[in-house]
Amino acid sequence: MALTQLTIGDARFRAGRWQGRADLATLIPLTDARTLHRESLRAARTVLQNQGFSAVVTSPVGPPERTAFLQDDFSEREQLHLLRYDLHPGSASGRTLDGRHRPWQRKRPRTRRGTRRDWDEILAVDQQSFDEFWAFDRDGLKDSIDATPLSRLRIIRSTDAAGTPPATPPGTPAGTPAATQPSRPSIQRSARNNEAVGYALTGHSGGSGYLQRLAVHPACRQQGIGTLLVNDALSWIRRRGAVTGWVNTQKTNESALRLYQKLGFTLQEHPLTVMYRSLT
Repeated sequence: MALTQLTIGDARFRAGRWQGRADLATLIPLTDARTLHRESLRAARTVLQNQGFSAVVTSPVGPPERTAFLQDDFSEREQLHLLRYDLHPGSASGRTLDGRHRPWQRKRPRTRRGTRRDWDEILAVDQQSFDEFWAFDRDGLKDSIDATPLSRLRIIRSTDAAGTPPATPPGTPAGTPAATQPSRPSIQRSARNNEAVGYALTGHSGGSGYLQRLAVHPACRQQGIGTLLVNDALSWIRRRGAVTGWVNTQKTNESALRLYQKLGFTLQEHPLTVMYRSLT
């Protein structure tokens, strides 16, 4: 069941099942923290409880929204890193985007447009990449695609990625032959029948772009696939006119944090928080 819009007074939410679970709802505030007073949250909880849910989690929210949910007896379930990318010409991250795209532009490995026919393969990669709580089902993927006015779904298949060079270890001198670098798992060996080995979902709204999801099959990591997909996403939101890019990641996902910071994202002072409350 896809998410539906819920309006209570001056507060608006998207609400429905969390990743297809019949017992756990998700509540995504669409209006600012000033509308999230106890009366509106209590009414939203009543609607969800009447629909048969026994608990609810929110989307990742900022500090003002976190405070509003705490006042309604929600608790913190998980904190996420929030990172920002400045796309203004001449910014430090903007220069990183230009400079670090060049190796990929020379090599030109392919990314492909993801379609509904690819969803089963995309979800297989996603479920290999995230734990049960975070892994997408079909409704979760569709809701994320629909979350922004414009979105871009790109995939990489094993044969597309076969020409990507392995990530160069820090400190490796320029021009070091690939044969002398540490060996990496073969992408050809890690995906059967030319299946998808990585994907990225990117959204655009106004002056902002959002890297909403990035996943690479565990057997195919350290091949540069994540770098290619992030750079592709940044190039797209820049072409759409965005001046800022955003991404969040679990605090336990240290490899993703390193990747984003390496590519020019800056860690923000205040994290995002997923809130939780029982409805029984």
